[in-house]
Amino acid sequence: RRMGSEGLSKQQIKAKRLSSLGSFHVLDDDDVLEVLEWLDAKSLLQMSLVSHVFHLFAEEDDQLWKPLCVRQWTKGKFADFTFKGSWKRTCLLPKDKKVDRPIPRLKISDFYSPLLYTRWYRRNTPIEWFKPSEIAQVDKRSKLSLQQFIDEYEHICSDPKDGELYPFRMKAR
Repeated sequence: RRMGSEGLSKQQIKAKRLSSLGSFHVLDDDDVLEVLEWLDAKSLLQMSLVSHVFHLFAEEDDQLWKPLCVRQWTKGKFADFTFKGSWKRTCLLPKDKKVDRPIPRLKISDFYSPLLYTRWYRRNTPIEWFKPSEIAQVDKRSKLSLQQFIDEYEHICSDPKDGELYPFRMKAR
C-alpha cells in the first residue's frame, strides 16, 4: 500500500475522484493544478467550494496562492505585505489585518493523491530528519586515482557504530 491511502481500494479512489472532480477526473493531478493556476483569487475560492477534492487542490499554497499574492502585493521591485502563515491568507486578508488563529484543515478520508500527499509530507517533515549527524570535511585535492581516494577518504563515510559504509561502498576497478 502507498502511504496516505491506508484502507482505500483503487475503486474507492476512482469513485471519489469521479464524483468530486466531474469532467476533471480524467486529468492528472499536475494538470488539475495547472488549470487552477489560470484562475484569479475569487475564482480559486469559488472552485474550492465545488467539492472536498477541489478544496484540497485549491489549498495548494505555494503553487497557486503564492504567485497570486506576489502579483497582488508587489509594487515596482518591492513586495509590500506581511506574511500571515499561509499564502492564501496573505493574498486574501488586508495588509494590516492580524491573524492569531491557526489555519483550519479539512480532513478527507476517502481520497488519495500522490502529488498532494507528497507535497503535504514535505511541508510537514522536520528538516532535522534530513540533517546528517556529523559532516566530515574533505580536503580539496585533484588528480587522485579512485584507489587513492578510497585509501584516504573511505573512513570518512563509514558509520562509527558498525563500520558499514553509507550511502554506498566504493570499489576500485
